[in-house]
Amino acid sequence: MKKRNILCLSALLLMGCQSTIEFNYEQPKPFYVVEGFVSNEGVQVSVMQSMGVKDSVSTYIRDAIVTLRTDDMSETLELSDMCYVSPSHYKPEVGKTYQLDITLENVTYSATSYMNAPTTIDSVRLDSIDFQIPPEILELLNITEDTISGIRHTCTLYFKDTPGQEDYYFYTYTIAGRGTPYKRSYFSRVAETDNAVHGISIRVENHDTICFEMRHIDANAYQFMHEVYYSQIDRVNPNSAFGEGCLGYFSAYAVTRETIVIDY
Repeated sequence: MKKRNILCLSALLLMGCQSTIEFNYEQPKPFYVVEGFVSNEGVQVSVMQSMGVKDSVSTYIRDAIVTLRTDDMSETLELSDMCYVSPSHYKPEVGKTYQLDITLENVTYSATSYMNAPTTIDSVRLDSIDFQIPPEILELLNITEDTISGIRHTCTLYFKDTPGQEDYYFYTYTIAGRGTPYKRSYFSRVAETDNAVHGISIRVENHDTICFEMRHIDANAYQFMHEVYYSQIDRVNPNSAFGEGCLGYFSAYAVTRETIVIDY
């Protein structure tokens, strides 16, 4: 007989009372989770086991056989701390399709990803706008002291797309010395001309140091990120790049970095 798991919840009811609700909780069978990255900066692969409701620490798998291969190379990765890395410090090359094989308990899970060319930074522009809230709006909001209006500055990083094709990107930026130092996002874009550029705009303050990282990812990695985003709404797992039994994704990409110091 399976052990009965009881989870008790104390709910504050409208009448000010508390009620204890009991129901059976059955721990699902764990599965493998993989995050694989290969870029012009190196190779890094994490292999973990899914976490249950009562788990507090991720379980990293240390006995997997992890192999990276392409047309002219094949290398078994070595465990370093919590990740599998290239023992030869191999740097993946643009224009190649890479395959990542994860062998666990005599079962091999595989995924492929194409490495696009790095993104070209076109320019950086600093803009300002005089943002004013009308007095009637302040009154409506019951704001006696207007601390919202004023000059706002934005920094826009422009980069070039590949003309005539749909490109996929993942970007991050960090801002030193502020309360919100980190952001990341992903998007797709179709360039129509050779001079097509796209801008990422963020609000900045004087003396901010902003570090951008652009990843030119492939369609499979983009699709996984897209499904991860909507899985938070739909409450279903995204489709895995490795197939049934192993959730995760594998992304080959080229990295472009840019550091900007704001001075106005």
